[in-house]
Amino acid sequence: MAALLALSWAVVMAGCERDKSAQVDRNRPPDTFITEGPESSADPRRPTQVFYQVHLYWRGEDVDGSVAGFRFAIDDTTDPSSWSYTTKTDSVFRFSAGEVGAKEHLFLIRAVDNEGKQDASPDTARFESFTVAPPTVAYDTTKIAYTNADGSFVGLSSRDTVLVNSTVTLFWTGSDADGEVVGWESIFRNQLIEHDRNDTTRTIGPLASGEHELTVRAVDDAGAKSTSGGLFVVVSNFDPKTTIDPASIRSRVVRPWLTGPDTLLEIQHFPPGGPVQDTIPFGASLAFDWDSEDRDGPVVSYTWSLGFLSGETMGEHINTDSLVVCEFQGDDLVCDTVSVPLEMDQRARNPLVVRGKDIYNRSEGNPIPVNLFYNLPPTVVIADSVNSFPAGTIRVWFQGDDRDSDPRNLQYSYRLDDNSEVGPFELDEPESSFVQFQISPAEFGAHRLIVRAFDQSLSDRPSVPDTLDFSVSP
Repeated sequence: MAALLALSWAVVMAGCERDKSAQVDRNRPPDTFITEGPESSADPRRPTQVFYQVHLYWRGEDVDGSVAGFRFAIDDTTDPSSWSYTTKTDSVFRFSAGEVGAKEHLFLIRAVDNEGKQDASPDTARFESFTVAPPTVAYDTTKIAYTNADGSFVGLSSRDTVLVNSTVTLFWTGSDADGEVVGWESIFRNQLIEHDRNDTTRTIGPLASGEHELTVRAVDDAGAKSTSGGLFVVVSNFDPKTTIDPASIRSRVVRPWLTGPDTLLEIQHFPPGGPVQDTIPFGASLAFDWDSEDRDGPVVSYTWSLGFLSGETMGEHINTDSLVVCEFQGDDLVCDTVSVPLEMDQRARNPLVVRGKDIYNRSEGNPIPVNLFYNLPPTVVIADSVNSFPAGTIRVWFQGDDRDSDPRNLQYSYRLDDNSEVGPFELDEPESSFVQFQISPAEFGAHRLIVRAFDQSLSDRPSVPDTLDFSVSP
């Protein structure tokens, strides 16, 4: 009996030894080799750069069996689902490129043998892919439409204006010079929407008063995004349109230097199509009328200015159309009396401008100006009609005047022939309006005298000169 038990135990132990030998894995894993692809860089900090469409080749070897296929992964290898299986030994891959510059990638591939064992050390290729040209975006202005109380309008271009509270539908297209567009991104009011390649439209609105921007970016098969062409600007709210009535412009200045009450009233009448310009008297007050309209809202206030140099708002009033600025004086509305120094250019045109402001606080951008001069120039007339003098001391009489300042304060200058100009100078006696000079007997013959008058602006607004041609006898 003991012998039988010993024999049974020996058989069991022999069976166990045979099971252990059967569990030994004698299948050697295959090897994998990338045979053609981007060249490896000697410096891992500077990987080889290649175009984002890359053709890669590989092969596998198995010393104790055969290679059944391959498993490959790109970049992320931690997730098992990122590995793909193929029986091919080559393929064209499209690697994503950076929006700016190149993007680094890692390609891994391992062979799988006929028993399902895979290469434990896959072959790798590390490189940077780039795209030659980013995709482009273009808006189809033949389809763009906006809807408002007036209906629909087709043919809107960037920076065009629509009525307040309009709804705008935009359409776009695009292309990629080195690949294809696979999708779009649109951004409006910081809200980003991703579109598939066939979704090329977005509706925005209703649009409040102001400027609105829609940005569209094309995304190509390399992951690159367009960098230009995708901005579309819509301006909501038309400007008020204000027109000054040139015939209404009038100025008023009191002239106390004249005997009795005297007021200069300048009423301007500009011919249709003629030059819109005239002169405001020095120290005068000013009044004028205008009309204003707005397509998408009432005009609630106005600002008006006169002159480039000040750039200041000179009045603002809330009213309806057809206003006269400033305060009543009798039956006229007249603005504050202009005081000196007034920030206006006396030598150039000064634009008189009125800007309307609508209920949305939008001011008129490009009002039509009326160009005005400032300060009526003085006048001078040579009163002496004698045109022949003997040599020696010569005295020539003249008369100066000024419509908007005291003529007694005028200054004068004269020039004889090609000599230097003398003056401006004040007269010793305002009533003694003459110039006096010497001509020797050797200077007999023809001569010319030129006289000019100056008011307080001096060289800014001199008079038109008067000329006397005379002769001197020996």
